Amino acid sequence: MKKIRKIRKIRMTLMMFAFMFGLMNVGALRAQAASPSVDKSVTYNIYKDGPNSPRKLVLVCNAVQNAKITNLKSSNSKVAKVTLNKWPNGYYSISLDIRKAGVTNISFQYNGKTLKQKVTVVQYKNPCQSFKIGKKDYKKYFQKSGNYQFCSQKKDLTGTISIKPKKGWKLKKLELWHVSASSMGRGVTSTKKIKNNSKVTVTIKDLGTTVYAEFKNVKTKATQKVEFGYYPGKGPTGNWYE
Repeated sequence: MKKIRKIRKIRMTLMMFAFMFGLMNVGALRAQAASPSVDKSVTYNIYKDGPNSPRKLVLVCNAVQNAKITNLKSSNSKVAKVTLNKWPNGYYSISLDIRKAGVTNISFQYNGKTLKQKVTVVQYKNPCQSFKIGKKDYKKYFQKSGNYQFCSQKKDLTGTISIKPKKGWKLKKLELWHVSASSMGRGVTSTKKIKNNSKVTVTIKDLGTTVYAEFKNVKTKATQKVEFGYYPGKGPTGNWYE
């Protein structure tokens, strides 16, 4: 558990450094004239049987250096409180302190433009009735969190992937993420959409592969991500808590 907490702290630290050096200015390389924006809706988990990371970040895509941010509000501060931070490079970030399950709407003026984001905080629940690759069902690994990492793997995993959502959930997206050694610090090298009930190879080539599944709750419309990490490198095998 201590190793998992240490990894989570390292990942958060890397995110903070990314903001400081402008690496999370999403879309700047593709379209410098693109208008600043935020995701319209995001979902965060709180966990019953694991460490919780209460501080999140509201990410502004196509950020503008020294942009003026005003009228920052959370419609329900009992669910999440917002704080404005300024970094030495002239960019701003907005911290989101998660407090309890519920819904809040974040709004603020960004260089004169109104940006809004719906934040849904839910108690984590495993959305999988089954999560099979080949003959093995991996659903039990997602009981504590939606992210499980298998490290020190020696061979590729090949078989038919078959995922069945629990009642009240729908499978909306299914992908393979492959990370090469050359992509360290730059994220996923390649993303491949795959079909449910199709044959897949989860390779340990380079730095390994993640199977990414995204579910949507029919009633609440909240999304839940499930990540099955399969890597050759040494590290703690177990649940990660985002």
